[in-house]
Amino acid sequence: MAWHGHLFLLCALSCVGPACSGGGSQQKAAPGPQQGGTSAAQTMDAAITAEREGRLTEALALYSAVFTQTPNAVEAPDALLAHAALATRLQQREAARRSLEELALRHPTHPAAKKAKLLLASMDLQEGRTNEGISAMRSAYQQLPPGEERTRAAKELGATLANAGENAGAVAFLAEAETTATTPEQKEALRAQLLEIIDGNLAATDVLALRETLPAGSYAHTLLTLKLARIYLHLGDDARAKEAFQAFLAADPQSPYAPLAQVAITAIDQRSLVATRKLGVVLPMSGKYEQAGNRMLTALKLGLDAAMAEAIAKGQTTPPPAPVEVVVKDDRGEPEDAAKAVDELVQQDRVMAVVGAITVQGSKDAAIRAEAARVPLMTMARREGLAEMGPYTFHFGLTDEKQARAVARLAAEILGFKRVALLYPRLPKGVSLINAFWDTFESLGGQIAGAETYDHDETTFTVPVRKLVGRHYLEARGEYIVCKAKAKEIEQAYKRQKAEEQCKDTVTPVVDFDAIFIADYHGPVGLIAPALAFEDVFVGNDERAFRQFKQTTGRANARRVQLLGTNGFNDRSLPTRGGKYVQGALFVDGFNPQDGRPETEAFIKAYVAATGSKPELREAQAYDAGRILGLIYATNPQTRTEFRDRLSGVKDFTGVTGVTSFDAQGSSVTPLHVFTIKGENIIPAVLERRAGG
Repeated sequence: MAWHGHLFLLCALSCVGPACSGGGSQQKAAPGPQQGGTSAAQTMDAAITAEREGRLTEALALYSAVFTQTPNAVEAPDALLAHAALATRLQQREAARRSLEELALRHPTHPAAKKAKLLLASMDLQEGRTNEGISAMRSAYQQLPPGEERTRAAKELGATLANAGENAGAVAFLAEAETTATTPEQKEALRAQLLEIIDGNLAATDVLALRETLPAGSYAHTLLTLKLARIYLHLGDDARAKEAFQAFLAADPQSPYAPLAQVAITAIDQRSLVATRKLGVVLPMSGKYEQAGNRMLTALKLGLDAAMAEAIAKGQTTPPPAPVEVVVKDDRGEPEDAAKAVDELVQQDRVMAVVGAITVQGSKDAAIRAEAARVPLMTMARREGLAEMGPYTFHFGLTDEKQARAVARLAAEILGFKRVALLYPRLPKGVSLINAFWDTFESLGGQIAGAETYDHDETTFTVPVRKLVGRHYLEARGEYIVCKAKAKEIEQAYKRQKAEEQCKDTVTPVVDFDAIFIADYHGPVGLIAPALAFEDVFVGNDERAFRQFKQTTGRANARRVQLLGTNGFNDRSLPTRGGKYVQGALFVDGFNPQDGRPETEAFIKAYVAATGSKPELREAQAYDAGRILGLIYATNPQTRTEFRDRLSGVKDFTGVTGVTSFDAQGSSVTPLHVFTIKGENIIPAVLERRAGG
């Protein structure tokens, strides 16, 4: 509480002195065993007159004379309180405190003593003694009789507790002040304070406790009921949320928040109406992603059919379940259409669950709507963090960050690499890949030897590669400085210039790393690999060529650098584009159509029969998603909450993309597949754990 706040409280509680009341009268106590004489009364009157006329220093001395010269006079307590008030106005804090302390100690039964204790507590708070001040203020407040002073004290104490972060206590005192306030302006101000605290800063446990103790029907109790309803809604407890919303409407049907409460009740009622055999699908069935949407829908339906046949064959459901009705909504790849599609599927079609929403922004918007509707959503977008949107969102996608973390683990744990260099484009995708790799690799004990970036439309990579290996800033290389100094000793200008130019080629590259992680697609990779070779960095896995390289360069300790990447490498053009320089490159992806497992072969056969083309990663993910969802539908869940719980319990599901589980947040955990380049082909890599890995 600021010092001027203390002054306001002191003047408000003091009923002596014109500065506080505009010339208020002296409050007389019942005569005690020792009475003051005419001298004390006259001095008191003189002090009041001096203060009214603005002679403040004189008034202060006169008040002091009353309680120092006649300490047992009936005027003494009021003089002490008036002295404290005037000393406060004159910024004499210590004098004010001494007067209040003397009043509380010498006249503990006088009505002014109760005020003094409250003011001393206020001073403690203002001077930073928060715990002592709050404790003293609570004690002093309880001794105040009902009335305007108690209301003012409750308001001040509530504000003080709010500033100290004790929000539950603040609400309790502000609620009492609001109940006993006598003017509309006071009530409005107090209600604004209560709304701010309850709506923004009050913990759920405090909401429950306060609602039990405050009077039903009071403004604070009604606000707490609304807050409790929102808490239950956030926790997914629709039954209790509806009950609390209804109680709020009954208590305050004219509240400006009443329409929102009614909307919430309607939404809760709608959520209870579910078509248990319907599955909503949100995919781009038109627009630039139309082909991807149609391919994924085909794979999804194949997965659903396979799951139902599997459940029936294993006798996991009796009687055989009714078919799952697939309701498809076209989002055209647009975020706003994805959100709208989820709303329509929930409100109009009453689907049990939703799958799809594959674009980066559309998946987020769809998840927001799914969480609001409490409908399970399985998205296959590449966006990171979707499962963190809430308990109803499940992410069955391969993000850039997942891939980068997998490559980092491959480098550190399997290949045993200690130092890795990084190359990446100046794009959000490149930055996110590099950050995820960097954090993971370092957490596993690895070191980043260097990192260079380039424009996203770069076609020649000489500069970033030369920077990476220390051949760009030549003036910082000792061997270049020595070579150039010798060249300058040549007398003939032509030979001297030629020798200086040759110095650039004599600088050996600094290859103090085991591998380079290139966070880009196959196009740039096919150009970066030859650029590395041009700067005398050996890439590729040709042993004979590596021996020749050592002999030619005279670098017996030269390193063979491993190229690492994500599924951006996985394109049939890369072996041709990069030639011998990309041989042996390693990268990860989420689907291995060559793994030879029966389930993979069956999926590929069924997909080719349906479309005439081979499936890729997205189709494999859609097929596995369909199978997972289909197996849950086969168990006949009756509510969306039940469906969500069974989806979150998926563990060690064997699909065509691998063995999948959902973690605690709802994100899929599936080991990635490692591929390499051999000749003109991309094949699964066969790896052995190396020393140090």
